[in-house]
Amino acid sequence: MLEKTLGLRGWSSLLKQKMPQEETSPPEARPVAGRLVMPKLHFHAHDIGKVLKKHTLDAHLRLHKGYVDKTRELVQGTEYADMTLDEVLKKLKDEKSELNTNASQAWSHAYYWLSISPPGIGTAPVGPLLEAVSKTFGSVDKCRNELIKAGQGIVGSGWIWAVKNKDKPEVIVCKDAATPYREEGLVPLLCIDVWEHAYYLDYTADRDAYLDAAVKDLINWKFADRFWMTQ
Repeated sequence: MLEKTLGLRGWSSLLKQKMPQEETSPPEARPVAGRLVMPKLHFHAHDIGKVLKKHTLDAHLRLHKGYVDKTRELVQGTEYADMTLDEVLKKLKDEKSELNTNASQAWSHAYYWLSISPPGIGTAPVGPLLEAVSKTFGSVDKCRNELIKAGQGIVGSGWIWAVKNKDKPEVIVCKDAATPYREEGLVPLLCIDVWEHAYYLDYTADRDAYLDAAVKDLINWKFADRFWMTQ
């Protein structure tokens, strides 16, 4: 996969590249995640600088763009050429294929940018989702702890997801490029990237510190609130 070909030296070349972005619709999950474009972030780099520095954000966006570009390349001249990412992932049978890996990572990253927000904005659920989280986990803090614990338990790389499962919030882990999209009955709410590229430039090998900061200060529960109500 893309990040495995880079190595540590590859970061310097990524940081020198320009990263054009394309306009997308307002931050509603599926329309953004479903399009083969780079989303326009709903925050500025300095807004999340307390947790992730601009150089990390820029390098991460370039990796995301690599997945988008590779997916575009792979679907050309195929039955998938005019499909959204959602449709591609739904139709693909070979989950180990190059197309599935790149499309899945493009899709998950689109969710990730909507799943985070500046510290102090949307950092706790409200309304029906708050009630469901409190009932299931005991409190929002206990839910945060479950997300952190899930990330700490990942061997290698992957994603932690909060999902809706039969009107109940649940924390799950998706290894490598796997997504919850194909799982029957699961509605993705938000995610945190636990690949090294998401945090290494700022935290080196201290994944625990990244997870603690990301889960407590970056999670955009407003996004999850909206999705909880509409799905």
